[in-house]
Amino acid sequence: MKLDDRGWGYRDMIIYSSIIIISLLIVVFFSHLMYTNLEKNVSNTPSYVTKTEGEKDKETVSLTKEQEAYYHNKELEIKQATYVYLEKNNYQETSTIRKIDLDILEGFGYVNKVTDILDGSACKGYATILVKNSLYTVESYITCSHYVTDGYGD
Repeated sequence: MKLDDRGWGYRDMIIYSSIIIISLLIVVFFSHLMYTNLEKNVSNTPSYVTKTEGEKDKETVSLTKEQEAYYHNKELEIKQATYVYLEKNNYQETSTIRKIDLDILEGFGYVNKVTDILDGSACKGYATILVKNSLYTVESYITCSHYVTDGYGD
């Protein structure tokens, strides 16, 4: 760089501009890469809401941590089974959220029958899928006699 009475030369200006542009491109690339990895790795962490036992009785059923963990594991099983289902069935990218019922996943053997831990009754559920930029975003929801995933039915 020559700093005489004439200032920077044309060559110096091109070099510094190129360095700034390349640095900006690297920052944009890694920012995009980080965002897509975050979107792919976001886990389904619903808050737990319990159903009431009967319409007349407004007291909620209190669940132990082990029971909550059981229901959470069932939600994760449904989520993992949905990923397998999507991979085997070449799910196409759409801009809308799609829903796969638990009955379908159970029927094709992707997941075992989901039952309520407290009374053994069958649970219902579904998974929602959004495919964006070839990345699947899956959320799973279940409803049992004594448990409902927050956001079920929304």
